[in-house]
Amino acid sequence: SDLVYSKRADILVSEWMGYSLFAERMLPTILLARDFFLNPVNENHPRKGRMFPSHCELYISLFENYRFFQDFNSWSENVWGFDFSPLQEYENDCRPTIIETLDRNHLLTYPEIVKKIDLRSVRIEDLEFDVSLKPQSYRFEKNKYFHGVVCYFKSSFEDGHSSLVLDTSMFGKETHWYNTIYMFDYEGLIFKDDKNILIKFKMENFRENERNIVVTVGIEIEGRE
Repeated sequence: SDLVYSKRADILVSEWMGYSLFAERMLPTILLARDFFLNPVNENHPRKGRMFPSHCELYISLFENYRFFQDFNSWSENVWGFDFSPLQEYENDCRPTIIETLDRNHLLTYPEIVKKIDLRSVRIEDLEFDVSLKPQSYRFEKNKYFHGVVCYFKSSFEDGHSSLVLDTSMFGKETHWYNTIYMFDYEGLIFKDDKNILIKFKMENFRENERNIVVTVGIEIEGRE
């Protein structure tokens, strides 16, 4: 932000996306570069600035995967013959994520957009958010256990004439972003007649390290958390 540059750029290209789209928090730096160095992005400007990617969407879905659940919650019982279970309670305060492509057959709800950004206008303060969303459709017809939520993102490259989409979902070709899996520390049960399901997702900055984020996830079923 201390740089002074007399000429403005026509195009800003950056691969800033991380796991769950916003991990590593590189986007705020890109937005500063946009505001300082890119031509105005409004349609009426004769040399309208363009950003690539231009739009991004973060998706979320509820899933079941008993193998993931068992492995994730019992790892401390036997680590090369050592019992690390006394450390489990500390891990539960800040649970790590799993970076792996989830088989789409384990999805319980169809993916919903939890955050959508337009790179031309999004502000740094918009990158922290707290939402509750109700899945519009379900992929099960009987009682099902659930074990967590999974996230992926799509990034669009639009120039006003054509569009390309980078899709990191489990429905297409695998990418090095894979999917981001947030495991619960419990195994919940959804009854087939449950219709009032809310997925809660909160993303905020980690105040002690500006490159990190803190994600809090949960689920509410028929008013029960």
